[in-house]
Amino acid sequence: MTFIIDTGIQPPIERAIEAYVPDWFRDIFPADADPVTVAKAYAQQIVGEIESPAKVETARKRLLQKWSFLFALSDSDPAAFDHVLQAYCQRLAERE
Repeated sequence: MTFIIDTGIQPPIERAIEAYVPDWFRDIFPADADPVTVAKAYAQQIVGEIESPAKVETARKRLLQKWSFLFALSDSDPAAFDHVLQAYCQRLAERE
């Protein structure tokens, strides 16, 4: 079991990848992969997880499960963060 203590200081993207991106996803990339590339790819994975479920409630839960990673992503790559939020907003709009 891993515990992460939130000190209120935003972690750098490398720390966020290590702490919040699952091993199976990190194993896709070589050990010396650029953290920005890994972060963008994981952001795209999150978009897929938002778009795939039948219920919006499930998409919301999946987005919130990734929030700690997204917080770090918002600082290192605001465009990728915005893309994830746009995908979620679009998903909400489709419900109406």
